[in-house]
Amino acid sequence: MTSYSQLVLSAPDQNGYRIWRTGSNRWEFTRTDDGWKVTHRWNRQLDGTDEGREVLARAVGPEA
Repeated sequence: MTSYSQLVLSAPDQNGYRIWRTGSNRWEFTRTDDGWKVTHRWNRQLDGTDEGREVLARAVGPEA
């Protein structure tokens, strides 16, 4: 599963909220007798560098 996330903080001095961090996430799971378990997780910041975009691109690229 691939997704993105945003961490939103309260900013009372600005009478509202601000986005503190935006990231791309990739989760891999395996099914066990006890249910689904996470086997690997990637989390990269979406800050203009290639790392974060690459996680999202893998979800729609040829390997997806």
